[in-house]
Amino acid sequence: MRSHDDYSRERDQVRAERNAAPVIVLRAETQVLIPAADPEWHQTAREMWSALMDSPQAGIMTGVDWAYAKFCFGELSAYLNGEYASRGRTKGKSAVALDTVDRLLRGVIIPPADRLRLRVAIEPPPPPAPRELTLDDLDTAIAEAEDGANR
Repeated sequence: MRSHDDYSRERDQVRAERNAAPVIVLRAETQVLIPAADPEWHQTAREMWSALMDSPQAGIMTGVDWAYAKFCFGELSAYLNGEYASRGRTKGKSAVALDTVDRLLRGVIIPPADRLRLRVAIEPPPPPAPRELTLDDLDTAIAEAEDGANR
């Protein structure tokens, strides 16, 4: 009979083999154009689209990724506007519709829990380089602060 330690060692070996698999790198040939958010989208969908465009993840997305993302955000907007019909039901918000939209978005956005599981880290941008201030810069800043306080 096998002991618990045998199973643990076997599981560790499988995990080590899986983690040692080579990474295949594909090179993009053209610059990716990010489509604009649909102005008809729900405000939350537009805000999430803007956040995705500014995220580090945007740098690795291809044209197909952006097309799929646009589809998913359209579905999110339809759900938030109460226009999403799931499984032939009438339009409106339901748990099934929310689950469907959530699964779609997980194909686009990498949530924090998945980033941890995949061992993907997002480094914060470097702080801006300090710049030298002249006396004129300080005088201008003081004058602006005083003008703002006097209003």
